Amino acid sequence: MDNNHKKIVLKTLFFAALLGFFYLATAFVLSRTIVKGRRLMAYVNPMAVRLGGQEHKMTREFNGNAKYDVFVLGSSHAYRGYDPRVFKSYGYELFNAGSSAQHPLISAVLLSNMAEQLEHKPLVIIDVYDRILEMDGDESVGRVMLNSADIGMACEIFCAKPNIVAFNTLVGRWLLPDDFIEVEAKDYVGSGYCMRTDSLDEVLPPLKETFTMDDRAKGGIVDMVAWLKENHCPFVFVSHPMPPRQGRETYHEFAVKELESIVGTEQLVYLDFNNFDFGPQWRAYFGDAAHLNQAGVDLFNDMLIDSLESRGMLRKAPM
Repeated sequence: MDNNHKKIVLKTLFFAALLGFFYLATAFVLSRTIVKGRRLMAYVNPMAVRLGGQEHKMTREFNGNAKYDVFVLGSSHAYRGYDPRVFKSYGYELFNAGSSAQHPLISAVLLSNMAEQLEHKPLVIIDVYDRILEMDGDESVGRVMLNSADIGMACEIFCAKPNIVAFNTLVGRWLLPDDFIEVEAKDYVGSGYCMRTDSLDEVLPPLKETFTMDDRAKGGIVDMVAWLKENHCPFVFVSHPMPPRQGRETYHEFAVKELESIVGTEQLVYLDFNNFDFGPQWRAYFGDAAHLNQAGVDLFNDMLIDSLESRGMLRKAPM
């Protein structure tokens, strides 16, 4: 290599190092400077994921030494739909590892990191919400990565769906000040569960009647099933009730067919309450167009536990 080439290489390396320094310095200032209870990042980018909320509490409350009978994965349908208090009344310990817009890719990471720690392998409930299976997972990546109690799991989440936004979030997670949150989880009950008590009062527009599953969602489901089988862990797919809505049944049928094609009809254990009829007072059981309120959760969980027990799928952890 002649002198001119050496100079070009050295200048390039120097420029790259300078850019890296400025990037880290800027990230440090944006992550560590707190203004009125928020990181400076939240003002520079109003769309940035906030630190705190359900994911922050959930990942810190999980106990790898506990003996859970049931472990739940899924989106807000999960963390607002499976109440550990109801399961406790039947004698079962449940931990809800749901998170906002949780994509199957992230479910697979949570499963392999959290359930892996449990000596007694619980029944794993994978909540199926059709809309989430169409999404790209970026919201889920950001929220769980930033709020994860485990930096190692945050790195694994980044590896599951690497991009520049996720990289920035990971760097921000690494630079976060200790014991600081921006958002409280006001409706958080415990063991990952959040409760809502309001009732649905909006008019629901028709749903589209086509469904297209995200390819990465398929990969996440495949990864979860492979891990569960390898670790001899019982599992079941569940969909909770949804409010009556034009086009919903057709839309849901497309999603179910996709799920069957991935898992296989012979291996798929799927308890589908999607079309459950609450009767003329159905609005009293929903908090909004997609989530049950506490009255709906109580009824749904009673039905689910009865179905699981009748199939011999619920078993208590040894004392």
